[in-house]
Amino acid sequence: MAITTISSREFNQNTSRAKRAAEQGPVIVTDRGKPSLVVMKFEDYERMSEKRVSLLERLYMPGLEEIDADFEFPRMDLELQIPEFDTDVYAEAEIPNQKLEPPHSHDSPAVR
Repeated sequence: MAITTISSREFNQNTSRAKRAAEQGPVIVTDRGKPSLVVMKFEDYERMSEKRVSLLERLYMPGLEEIDADFEFPRMDLELQIPEFDTDVYAEAEIPNQKLEPPHSHDSPAVR
């Protein structure tokens, strides 16, 4: 897609050139060097200005619910296992560089 830029003076003097250029892509008309108008094919304008819809709306196909399709989702055979927490095994495990301190009882004063 080609984008053509022409001055407003050139546009006024040669409108047919702008129309021919619009067949290849948008034509930007400048006024004192700044863009002021865009000339394009009406089909391109319609396509640009059509309502934006979500992907879900674009994928929806009316009447699809009436189609009899023999599709089944594959089943996943998952075997659930409940973990066993044997606290005795973890209690006897040695942790390197750990100093074991006796637990503080509620009767003894807290050490700060």
